[in-house]
Amino acid sequence: MTLSSADEALIQAVTAANPRTIVAVMAGSAVITEKWREAAAAILMLWYPGQEGGTALANILLGKSNPSGRLPCTFPRRAEDLPPFDRDARTAVYDLWHGYRKLERDGVAAAFPFGFGLSYTTFEYTELRVEQETLAAADTIRTTVRVSNTGTRAGDEIVQLYVRALDSKVERARRELKAFSRLHVEAGAFAQAVLQIPVAELAYYDVERGWVVEPGRYLLIAGRHAEDSALERVIRVE
Repeated sequence: MTLSSADEALIQAVTAANPRTIVAVMAGSAVITEKWREAAAAILMLWYPGQEGGTALANILLGKSNPSGRLPCTFPRRAEDLPPFDRDARTAVYDLWHGYRKLERDGVAAAFPFGFGLSYTTFEYTELRVEQETLAAADTIRTTVRVSNTGTRAGDEIVQLYVRALDSKVERARRELKAFSRLHVEAGAFAQAVLQIPVAELAYYDVERGWVVEPGRYLLIAGRHAEDSALERVIRVE
């Protein structure tokens, strides 16, 4: 899951000579960057961008575009933080504990969490509001988050809403992404992100009963990524 030793040596040599070095990584999955990430001034994850990838990269480096992408997976510090992998195995079981769910359960911080991403401006979250704090299984959770652009450039922000079942009688993840909203905010301005979650999507699957929505308290967590808890509110499902 690391770059080749030659690539890592090159990055280390260049960043040692010039700390204002940007590392652009083209890869199709998470990359472990522990040997060099602290030395880089910035890291751009290109994925596999296609024939216009060079244009997109140039526009970001030159400031013509303000990046707003978010990681769709967890970038761990160590391979050991992920589920074991055996390329010769004939069967494999991937249960609930993988990605950000596993790292949070284990108390391990990611190098770059699920949902992480930076831009050329900064944002502040305030006022997580819930339309209704007690709901039935047929209802929809409706929330708003005030997002302020505290920087000097217009940009897009991806507000993420995670949920934790506080009173569950079964083993469940401590947080799961249930909704997100992308919005454009001018410099110095603010906007309202609207996020909705049908209560039915809070269910877990029981092999005998099917999908089950447990009554009890649920913690709503609004943040910028899977390790951010900028705003929290508790609701109840009856």
